[in-house]
Amino acid sequence: MECTRTDHGVECFFEKENIWIFDGKGELLITIMSSLAQEESRSISENVTWGHRKRMADGKVTLAYSTFLGYDRGEDGGLVINPQEAETVRLIYRSFMDGMTPIGICHMLEEKGVLTPGKKKKWSEKPF
Repeated sequence: MECTRTDHGVECFFEKENIWIFDGKGELLITIMSSLAQEESRSISENVTWGHRKRMADGKVTLAYSTFLGYDRGEDGGLVINPQEAETVRLIYRSFMDGMTPIGICHMLEEKGVLTPGKKKKWSEKPF
C-alpha cells in the first residue's frame, strides 16, 4: 500500500488490488471487496459452528486435555479417568462441600504440593 498527500487529504493506493482511493471506482471497489470479505468470514464462522455441533451430536469430546483435571485422552479420543487426578478432584469437591472457600482450597492444594493440571505449583484463586 502506498499513500500520497493531496489537497484533500491522504490518498492510498492498494498495490495488490490496483485501487486508488480517490479514483471514481476506488470507493465502490473497496465497498464490494469488504462485503465479500465479510461474507467469507460469516461463512467460515458457520462452518466452524456446524463442525462443533456435529462433533457434539456424534458424542466426540473436544477438550484441552493438558489443562483438564481428572481425565486423559483415551486411545479412541474419548475421556479416560486419570486415577491420580480424580483423587484431587474428589478432594476439591469434598472440601467445597465441607464449607471451604475456593481461596482456601487453593491454599490447601498448594500446601499439600498438589500441582495444577498445567503442572504449576500455584493454583488460581478464581472460583472453580
